[in-house]
Amino acid sequence: MTNGDKSVPTANRRWLTIVALLAAFVGLVAFAFAIKAIGDFWNPAVPLRFAILAEVFLCSMALVGMGIGMSFLWFAWRGLKKRNAANSPPNHTYPFSNSRQ
Repeated sequence: MTNGDKSVPTANRRWLTIVALLAAFVGLVAFAFAIKAIGDFWNPAVPLRFAILAEVFLCSMALVGMGIGMSFLWFAWRGLKKRNAANSPPNHTYPFSNSRQ
C-alpha cells in the first residue's frame, strides 16, 4: 500500500464486515426487546417512570448499535477512509504558532 492509497486491505475488510454485521444484529435484537417492552406501559405492576426510562434506554441502545453497524459496513464495503472538511488537517499554518519549519 502506498502513501497516497487510502484503501483498506481485503482481509481487514472481511473482518470489519463480520464485526459490522454483528453490531447490526445486536441493534436488531435491542429493537426487538424495545418493542416487547412497550407492553410495560399497560402493566399496572410496573411504574410509569420505570417503563419510560427502560424504553428510552433500549431504543437508544438499539439506535447506537445500528449506527455503529451501518458505519462499519459503509467503511468495509467502500474500502476507503472517508475524509471531510471537519477532520482533515488544515492546509495552512497559524500566524502565532510555535512551530518553525
